[in-house]
Amino acid sequence: MLFLIILSLGSATLVVTAALLWRYPVQVSASVVVLVGIVDCLQLWTSGITLGVFVYPNDIACATLLAAGAIVTVRNGSVSREFCWGALLLFGLTIIDFLRGAITYGIKPAGNQARNIAYLLVPIVAFTAMQVNRRVSLSRITLWLCGVSWVFVAVAVFRWLGVLPTPEDVVASDAIRDVVRVVPADGAMIIGQALIAVLAMQMDRGIRTAGILTASCFVAILVALQHRSVWTATSVGILWLVFRSWRYAGPEWKRLAAIALGAAFIAFLLLIATGQSGKVVSLGKLNMDETQRDDSTWAWRVSGFSEAIERSFSTGVVDAAIGPPAGRDLEDVAGEASVHIHNRYVYMLAYYGITGLAVFGGWFWVFAARLRSCGTIARDRHEGVIEAVLLEALLISELMYFIAYSGGLLHGAILGVLWLAAATKDEEYKQETIHSSESLVVLSS
Repeated sequence: MLFLIILSLGSATLVVTAALLWRYPVQVSASVVVLVGIVDCLQLWTSGITLGVFVYPNDIACATLLAAGAIVTVRNGSVSREFCWGALLLFGLTIIDFLRGAITYGIKPAGNQARNIAYLLVPIVAFTAMQVNRRVSLSRITLWLCGVSWVFVAVAVFRWLGVLPTPEDVVASDAIRDVVRVVPADGAMIIGQALIAVLAMQMDRGIRTAGILTASCFVAILVALQHRSVWTATSVGILWLVFRSWRYAGPEWKRLAAIALGAAFIAFLLLIATGQSGKVVSLGKLNMDETQRDDSTWAWRVSGFSEAIERSFSTGVVDAAIGPPAGRDLEDVAGEASVHIHNRYVYMLAYYGITGLAVFGGWFWVFAARLRSCGTIARDRHEGVIEAVLLEALLISELMYFIAYSGGLLHGAILGVLWLAAATKDEEYKQETIHSSESLVVLSS
């Protein structure tokens, strides 16, 4: 009887989900991505469920995204012009790698390894197929990033206050820190991206009190979360934003700098008055000193990079070209740092060979070239410059982040939206050029 009840509820849920997905593919799939990101942050459902194989929340999100992308493609009767073929090619390479691994090592190890890249690629493939945010604007990007970021901020604050429990493994991994890093790097990086977008909004529409308060909150949380790689990636994105937009928003940047210095001075006085200045100084010193230790996380990662690359080029031409069968490193004695590689570029080379890295790098080269073209046209027209620079800054910060981490569903979603934004802007400019040319021909005739 219980089995029938569970089966009925499961069937009803699938029917309702399918109906919603058919009617609102973009909204449902985007909501699922954000929900799964929150579930991951809260470390819920970490053991998954068994349906012949283990199924995790990210897997359900990927299935939903692929279904939504297929639905929109079928409805349109054609593939979107903004579709990201580079991501699809990499996804195809992932499937080949998975099938080779499943035949050799079994479905479980092959699937566990293939998930890493699939979680990044599937949102890009699906969102570009669905043409999400086709009319992307600075305000929409900012609102989306801020909305997700406020959730991560709430999780961080509630965990520090004890309202939400902090997982034991998180506490254990941060044993040397007085302030625990209660939000993982992927979530912290979303806050960093939101900070870049908020600053761009201030440059585009003028300094606003709400924007200043939001940016200040994001900065404070990022400092407290102590993800040095996120600090670096966010800082590079902000510097790029300043460098590329100074000519058009110099006065606003000067005002913002003055406000930031004033706020920093007031914060400094408050820390002294409350006796917390020593704690803040020790927090910064601890993070700087950790980078100099022989057993630092960076030293551990570099050691893993070397081992992973060496192993990839020592097992034959095929493995060097397209990567070893998925699951190989989970079945032998490879070191943990060379299996769970904290660098997306090294990961692509180690698991998908020279071909995978070349396609990955080539895709980003095309991506950057398209953004640069949009920026050039925007500057020539003196319109939409800040928006074009924001897209560049967000992409550059993501590329910096991939030096230390691999990214997941949320970062795949960001890259998908950025790709669509660049493609859409490029198409708009081309159409405007064509219309202008046609108008000139009509007038001259």
